[in-house]
Amino acid sequence: MTADRTTALAPAAATPADRFAQLDALIARVTAAHSAGEVAAVTAEQAAAMFGATAALVALLDDGGTALDLAGSVGYPAAFLERWRRIPLDAPLMVAGVVRARRPLVLPVLARDGSSPDAADLPPDAAGMAQRSFVAVPMLIGDRVHGSLALGFPQPGPLAADEEALLLAVGGQAALALERSRLFEAERASRERLTFLADASALLAGSLDEHETLDQLAHLVVPRLAGGGVVHLRDDDGRLRQAALRHRDPEGLAATRALLAARPVDLDMPYGAGAVVATGATQLFPTIPDEVLVTSARGDDALLAALRDLHVDTGLITPLTARGRTIGAMTLTREQGVPYRADQLAIAEDLGRRAGLAVDNARAHGEARRALAERDREAARAQLETERLSALLDQIPVGVILAEAPSGRVVKRNAAVDDIFRDPFEEFDNVAAYGRLDASRPDGTPLPAQDWPLARAVQRGETVRNERVDLRWSDGSRSTLEINAGPVRDPLGQVVAGVAAVTDVTSRSRDERELAAAARRNAELAHVLQANLLPPGLPEVPGLDLAAVYLPVGAGLEVGGDFYDVFPTGRDEEWAFAIGDVCGKGAEAAGVTSLARHTLQVGSVRARRPSVLLALLNETMLRQDTARPFITAVFGVLQAGEGRAGATVTLAVGGHPPPYVLRADGTVDAVGRPGSLVGVLDDAEFHDVGLRLAPGDALVLYTDGATEARSGDQLFGEGRLRATLEAAAGRSAQAIVTRLIESIRSFQSGTQRDDLALLVIRATL
Repeated sequence: MTADRTTALAPAAATPADRFAQLDALIARVTAAHSAGEVAAVTAEQAAAMFGATAALVALLDDGGTALDLAGSVGYPAAFLERWRRIPLDAPLMVAGVVRARRPLVLPVLARDGSSPDAADLPPDAAGMAQRSFVAVPMLIGDRVHGSLALGFPQPGPLAADEEALLLAVGGQAALALERSRLFEAERASRERLTFLADASALLAGSLDEHETLDQLAHLVVPRLAGGGVVHLRDDDGRLRQAALRHRDPEGLAATRALLAARPVDLDMPYGAGAVVATGATQLFPTIPDEVLVTSARGDDALLAALRDLHVDTGLITPLTARGRTIGAMTLTREQGVPYRADQLAIAEDLGRRAGLAVDNARAHGEARRALAERDREAARAQLETERLSALLDQIPVGVILAEAPSGRVVKRNAAVDDIFRDPFEEFDNVAAYGRLDASRPDGTPLPAQDWPLARAVQRGETVRNERVDLRWSDGSRSTLEINAGPVRDPLGQVVAGVAAVTDVTSRSRDERELAAAARRNAELAHVLQANLLPPGLPEVPGLDLAAVYLPVGAGLEVGGDFYDVFPTGRDEEWAFAIGDVCGKGAEAAGVTSLARHTLQVGSVRARRPSVLLALLNETMLRQDTARPFITAVFGVLQAGEGRAGATVTLAVGGHPPPYVLRADGTVDAVGRPGSLVGVLDDAEFHDVGLRLAPGDALVLYTDGATEARSGDQLFGEGRLRATLEAAAGRSAQAIVTRLIESIRSFQSGTQRDDLALLVIRATL
């Protein structure tokens, strides 16, 4: 108010005593008020009566200090009050101006058409009302402002100095009453908050079931904090799922459920449960503008319409936290524009923390309960498997013994063990007890307890396979056991037990010894017979260097079908040679080999041509009474010595690999024309081929055990044979044989699969 205003704003009918009496009455009434709304209503009513105003209003500064909320009034129409129930603090209105300026403002004259030098200080629709002058004062306590008081009068007039002081006093008393009421409301809100949170803690702690805990949470917040509430929880994969839903109105519940089903939580939205879980920060919407709904709908018109139909205009989303983690979010909504107060926001956030911890505890309890149940199921399954295993072990004839480590205590054995161990086995409750048995190794040396296979598995972690143990029993009888044993390790590799499988192989061992003895006898006979099928030694031929070898497959337990021979024909300086391979083994092959050697030796006395002798052998074999195996062979004659340089050779091939000539310069050539198998066809054909061996040249004859030697799926073959011969050029006959054997054995890693015979004839003069 300015000092030059001298016109009264209201009739000065009241005396100072009356004014003070009215002020005392106002003080009494506002002091008795228990809420800010009651203080505002009483202040507006009393102030209008004291100053003869036809309209009065009280606007209170909100908690944020950014707007004024209309809290009490008289004389204003409802439409006006509804329009201006919330006034921004920066609005160009008197009620806001006095708060900003913290001093009174007076608008003394207002024309009927609303025109005035200060018309900007009035609401736009003030011209239609009965008031023609206004005054407004701030409600101050010291430098703290709580709001403003405005009065409207039907006529202009002066405001006396005492009225100005009185109006400021009314504002000050109203401010004091507001301070008291807010303190009272804060105390009451604090009590309600503590009571609510205590009740919430008791309810949430009353169950360790996650679903029941969430249901209790929904009942807590609706309708005490919200008209509707939704709880979302984070799954293990990070997505949010709806965990609880409640609404005070069945139709609102159905609409919310349908809306949530139509659109799951979007984690990328700047609003909503997803954003709160991502940031861990509460989102408060005092009012929910339509633009938030449009953004949330993301172009879905049907969804936007559904959001608008909910008529939700206030919202609060707070995180559910537990042990430093955000596990979900709680969304609270209100209708009819009732914003959340600061104390209600604090309650919601505190409830979110308590609910989060309760849900986390329920989850942990559920997981522990499931783990215990699973452990019980596993124990039951293990017991069942143990019983099944015991029943199965008792049905098999092999003895099974299980001992724990490192003690060696026997914890399990099946029925077969008692049958295998003739002496009472009940005493053998530890692997150390095996020392009481009269046991020995197959070589006859004693077997101490610590060297038993099961003891080695338990105490040393060894794996023992097919180890034989000989036992002498108390009745003088003997047994042979075959034992397999191995350690049982935990995930860290530590030996926790050992298991042994014991088989009585007494009969098998006896049979094996008898078979071994028979095999030795057969091998001796085979060696004797094989020796009779081969020449006792190669003759010494002037001008020639001879070498040969026969390698039977395996241990030579069976007579093979490969043979070679060198013998004189009886004619001057003429020698015959042969190499062959009988199809088959054993006695029958031995008979054919003997027949072939005899026929060729006898026939060479009368015939000189190799083809004729092979034909004679073919005819002889075909005349046999029983079917015999066929033969592949090379037969030839040569002259050497008597001053000749080298040797003259004539040979014929009967279904056999052709020989090679290794020249002194390293050249290798195959010789001979292919001929028929011997002993198969009546009209077999054989062809004589002549050649000359110069000094240093060698004729190399071999059976297919050389070229068909295998390494995996590869054959040694003609190529490797020729290459080996080329590398042996200029060497002796024995060196050539040795080089071939070494090359073949190296190729097949020492594993021979077929008999092999080699004969090398080398000219020296």
